[in-house]
Amino acid sequence: MKNLFDKRILIIFALIAVAIITRFLPHPPNFSPILAIALFGSVYFTDKRLAFVIPISIMFLSDIFLGFHSDIPAVYLSFLLVVVIGRFIKNQLNAVKILGVSIISSILFYLITNFSVWLTSGMYPPTWSGLFDCYIMALPFFRNAIFGDLIFNSVLFGGFYLIEKYYISIEIHPKLNQ
Repeated sequence: MKNLFDKRILIIFALIAVAIITRFLPHPPNFSPILAIALFGSVYFTDKRLAFVIPISIMFLSDIFLGFHSDIPAVYLSFLLVVVIGRFIKNQLNAVKILGVSIISSILFYLITNFSVWLTSGMYPPTWSGLFDCYIMALPFFRNAIFGDLIFNSVLFGGFYLIEKYYISIEIHPKLNQ
C-alpha cells in the first residue's frame, strides 16, 4: 500500500513542478499557475500544512527572482483563502465544482489584491470612485487571471484524473480521504 501512496504523491508534486516552471516562462500579467496550485494542493494533499505551505513557498521563492512588491500580503492572503475554499470541495470533487471554485478563486484574488492596490499604492484617490476606478483598470488583469486559473486547473485536475485513470493504477488510499 505504501507504494501506491508514494506514486500518488510523486505525481502530485510532478504536476505542481510543471506548473511552477510556467511561472518563469513569458506570460501575460496575472496568467499564473499559483492559484491553481493552491486549489489543487488543498484537494490532494492529505497534510493540510502542505496545502498552505506549498503555494506560499512557491510564491516567496519565485518572488525572490521576480521581485517583491507592496501588495504581497494581499496576494499571499488570497492564496491561503483559496486553500481554505478548496478544502470544502475535497470530498465532493467533480468538474462543475472545480470550475466554480476556479472562478470564485479568481474573483477573490481580484477583489482582495485590487483593494490592496487602491488602499496602499496612492494610484487612486481614497474614495468610492477611486476604488471603482481601481477595479475597472484591473479588468484586463482579471481576464488574464481567470483564463490562467481555468487553464491551469484544467491541466492539474484533468491531468491528475487522466494519469490515475489510464496510466497508473493509483487507488485512493483510505488515509488520504481523512
